[in-house]
Order: sequence, then structure tokens, then C-alpha cells
Amino acid sequence: MSFKFCKLIFIGGFSIAVASGCTFMRKTLGIQPQKPSVELLSLEIQSIGFDKIDMLVNLNVTNHSSVDLELLSLDYEIVFLESPLASGTFATKTMLKEGSPQVIPLPVNIVIKNFLSLSKAIFKKDVDEDLHFLGQAHVDTVMGEYNFKYDQKKKISSLIKKP
Repeated sequence: MSFKFCKLIFIGGFSIAVASGCTFMRKTLGIQPQKPSVELLSLEIQSIGFDKIDMLVNLNVTNHSSVDLELLSLDYEIVFLESPLASGTFATKTMLKEGSPQVIPLPVNIVIKNFLSLSKAIFKKDVDEDLHFLGQAHVDTVMGEYNFKYDQKKKISSLIKKP
């Protein structure tokens, strides 16, 4: 086999590996989207039942890449006073335009017993603890799927909309 033929096979195989989803190759070459940012905006109580509280966690998700991304889902965990309040996966399938922020309302159910620790801090003016929001965003691009971790702490007083 000639050198040119071997070179052509190598380049072809390399291109297929990169395009078909070889994460190692894409990372090595720097061919991957930039990490979108996930920012907590606010918490809104929607309804209070006997066993759970339905809330909306409003998120500001910004695509910092130069290409559009499709947000497939968000895995999340919400921790307050070192206790888990809620966790789950939100399958959203939302298109994130390049360089644009987008508000995404994340519906969350909090079990009443978990909410008691949160309610004390909400209605006490002298308590201002951090709400810890962490998880992983799953996005799809023309180059394949990517997963990005996010982790944010924000003061509870800046998130709760009081009547």
C-alpha cells in the first residue's frame, strides 16, 4: 500500500470517529460546544397540597456556543440547610439559540416534610441561607450529545417571591 492511500484511510477514519461521536477525539481537538450556564432566577409556589408543594424554579439558561444547542433534559438536585428538598429529571427539549439567554420554568414537587425547613427560613427575616442547585444538563448538537455539570448557590431571600 502506498503512503498516500494509508494517509487517506487514516484521515477518513479519523474524520468518521470525530463526526460519529468519539468524545475523546472531539475533546482532544477542541471540537465541542461551550458549556451553557444555568442560573437560578426565582422560586414560585404554585400550589400547596396535603403531601406536597408544587413550585416553579425559574432558570436562566444561556448558550455561550457559536451554534444552536437543543437542551434535552436537566438532572437536578435542590439542597437547603444541607438537606435534599427535591431531585429529578426534567425532559425539556428546548432549543437554545447561540449566545441567547432563555428562561426555563422547571416544575418541582417538594414533599411537605422537606418544605418545613425551607418555610422557616422563608418567613424569618433574620435567616438568609443558601439554596444549592446542582445537576447536569444534557444537550444535543450537530456533533452529538454533550453533558454539562452545573452547580450554583444563591441566597434564599433573593429567590423567593413573597406576596
